This record gives sequence, structure tokens and C-alpha cells, in this order.
Amino acid sequence: MGMQSDNVVIRPIIQSFDSIRMKNRHEDRILLGSRGWRNSGAGFEEAAGYSLDAMIFQYNHLCLPMGLLGGNYGISYAEKKIDGKIFPVLQLTGANGPPMEWL
Repeated sequence: MGMQSDNVVIRPIIQSFDSIRMKNRHEDRILLGSRGWRNSGAGFEEAAGYSLDAMIFQYNHLCLPMGLLGGNYGISYAEKKIDGKIFPVLQLTGANGPPMEWL
């Protein structure tokens, strides 16, 4: 995502910088493309595995409203059968991350 004005597109170098504050600790996170770093007080360390997957998922989740407005997601309707009952399902697919479903 970026800002556009008079045919000039400005894209952020850092995709996401988050500072998460909890009762007894904090964590700073940087996400740049498919790489991420986190700092819980001992300096930034590169995130990998589930930790990186969680950072990317959280970034995509927070950007969902703007992604829907910008046409970055494919939206489809489906039905899912659970315990013999049929439920409506909204399916979203995007360029990053797995497809998402909402019942």
C-alpha cells in the first residue's frame, strides 16, 4: 500500500513498525517484505518460523479494511456444512498469506 498524488506513488520502505505494550513487558516489531525483526528489550533479532508467520498474519489482518477498498483481495461466497447444518462463508484470498474464511 502507498499514497498516490498527481501520478506519483509513495510506498513506505518499512511495511510495518509496531510497538506492542503489555502490562509487564513490551515488544517492538519491524516487518519488511518477507523478513521481520522483533525486540523485547535485548535488541532486535530476526523473526523466523511461526513468529514471522504471526507477524505477517497480524499485518495483513490490520490492513484488511484498506485492502478491501483497494481491491487487493478476491472475495467469494460459499457454504460450509458443519454437523449437518449449512452455514454461509465469506472467503477472502490475497497475494500474501493463506485464504481466510468467516462463518
